[in-house]
Amino acid sequence: MKKRKTVVWGCSKLLEFYLEQHADNTFEAVIDSYYAKDFFNGLPVIRPDAVPNYKEATIIIFAISSRAIQAIISQLQHHGRALGENVFLYSDLCWDDFSDKVTSLTGAPASPDLHSVAKSYYLNSVLNAVTSVAGSTLFLELLSHTHGPVAEIGVFNGSNVVLGA
Repeated sequence: MKKRKTVVWGCSKLLEFYLEQHADNTFEAVIDSYYAKDFFNGLPVIRPDAVPNYKEATIIIFAISSRAIQAIISQLQHHGRALGENVFLYSDLCWDDFSDKVTSLTGAPASPDLHSVAKSYYLNSVLNAVTSVAGSTLFLELLSHTHGPVAEIGVFNGSNVVLGA
């Protein structure tokens, strides 16, 4: 069986960090509307209008803000793409590593249910969350293991506070 090609969307620090940690990646290219160079960390950069050329590819979104993720998913839907079928978020790709990190911080594995809540919030919130889906999931994990008052310091527009409530 032929292995499906994988394309990532978003020239971001998040992708850069992932590539540093996973030198064995098999990504074909990076889709980005705004990145001005032809290559990002050795991967060719293509524009969103090239998505139809990658019909058989899985696309993994490496954007951070909820508005960016929502806009990318909307564009991909116009090309017959669907989240969970041939489009995934980076947090799905990194789930095992993330769960291991949560276990080391809290003593318990990460909850797929809390990840689903954070992901759903990202996909549907009118507030622009500028942390990552994994960051919001970690926030929920830490809240679930904390007893007593909690204060979030340095909030942008309070999106994690709303999520945590």
